[in-house]
Amino acid sequence: MSLSPSADLGEGQLSSAAAGVAEAPGVLAIPRKKKRHTLTGRYVTLFSGEAFNKLCVALAFAYVARVLGPADFGRIELALSVTLFFILGIESGLGPYGARIVASEPARTGQLVARVIVLRGMLAIPAYLTILWISARYGMPGLGILAIYGLTVLFIPFYIQWVFQGMGHMAWVAAANVLRYSIFVVAVFLLLPATRDLRMVAVAEVLGVSAVVAFNAYALRHLARVKIDWHGVFGGAWSLFLDAWPLAVSQVAWVTLWYSPEVVLGLRATPEQVAWLAGPLRVVLAIHTFVWLYFFNLLPNLSKNFSEGLEAWRDLANRSLATTLWLSGLVAIGVTLLAPFVVTTIYGEAYAPAAWPLRIVVWMIPIAWLSGHFRYSLIATGHQRSEFYASTATGIVTAGLAYVLIPRGGSGTLAALVLLTGGIVNASLTALALERTVGSLHVLRALVRPVTAGALCLAAGFVIREAIGPLVGAAVSCLSFAAIALRGDPELIRLRQVWLGR
Repeated sequence: MSLSPSADLGEGQLSSAAAGVAEAPGVLAIPRKKKRHTLTGRYVTLFSGEAFNKLCVALAFAYVARVLGPADFGRIELALSVTLFFILGIESGLGPYGARIVASEPARTGQLVARVIVLRGMLAIPAYLTILWISARYGMPGLGILAIYGLTVLFIPFYIQWVFQGMGHMAWVAAANVLRYSIFVVAVFLLLPATRDLRMVAVAEVLGVSAVVAFNAYALRHLARVKIDWHGVFGGAWSLFLDAWPLAVSQVAWVTLWYSPEVVLGLRATPEQVAWLAGPLRVVLAIHTFVWLYFFNLLPNLSKNFSEGLEAWRDLANRSLATTLWLSGLVAIGVTLLAPFVVTTIYGEAYAPAAWPLRIVVWMIPIAWLSGHFRYSLIATGHQRSEFYASTATGIVTAGLAYVLIPRGGSGTLAALVLLTGGIVNASLTALALERTVGSLHVLRALVRPVTAGALCLAAGFVIREAIGPLVGAAVSCLSFAAIALRGDPELIRLRQVWLGR
């Protein structure tokens, strides 16, 4: 979605896929011939589609930010953030749940599609009415865009890419996304210059979503050859809801961590302050996509190693933890030192105040990579309910901190600090849950060298930045950190030796 980088949705979806929710009875034959695809091929297809999506969204929103200015850009991002809460609630984690059922029991596909559509439809209608009430209640200039953006929730019941995912047809999933974002970016570039109306961004979003729904309907009927079975759909939808509600709560809790500071800031401060946070957050969530993709691929290995024994799991997790802290630290250091250059290059000179929020929010990348080893280890070892509790508690704590700490006229920098605090809370809670249910990892041992080297290189980078220039400071700092990593981390040393050997 252009509502949010896919890393946001992927977190909850991957958790849901491993949750092993109870399945409802029912049989329907599906005449289809399933092709075999390699894991690498599916990964490359999805990764290519996701890279294209990110490029489209980045271009479109950079253009929107420059054309409309910080105030209207902040209003658009606030509307997006509010809408996203409702979208994830309506999705209810049913995508990965359905994909798992389709993959294991393809005969149930037609029945399951009907139940998902009805359940999501019953959630979508009151959700949109609530969005209309919010839009009218606050009456913020430009917040009327929320009423248009909110229309996207009415299309969520017909988002059935999970069917193609379960069948292994990742090309169809990627095609739907390419179609959506192509239409979105073209519509933005065509409609916005002529009107200078921020509502055109929402119209472009609705057009893109409508195209995906039309493509899904065609692919389901004529490519997948699935016939929807509406028999007993309401009773089946209720059973589905009873199974899936914890997944929905977990997804909403995850988006609460990332977006509640922005929403509270939008209700208590100026739209410009929202822009100072939303711009950096969009950059960081784009980077976070690669964090999610990493754990998407690591999860099966964690599960396999755990089946071989506790030490096999611990060895893999510890090696991964130690190496990724160096990689994520390198990204955070570079973005911290180049923050003014990044925000002004992407959004324009008017967004220079967003530099400090970006310097803070980018540290969510190493924190998310750290906590990801705890979260996905819980999922891989069958303790997804503990991960659910930790995510829910994190969402509550983050929203509470945002409400208490962000005052009237609050700043984007303060909201960024609240978000970072929420990330630390999540890492702490999931680490504690993992230690109590599975076992501990060598966290402190993995943290000492990267944190020490990172602090020294970052300090040196700021000194050089002031004395010579930002690009030189960032280059010296990042190269120094990378050199220390290549000489200190066993996995990176091994990769360097393999590369030199080649």
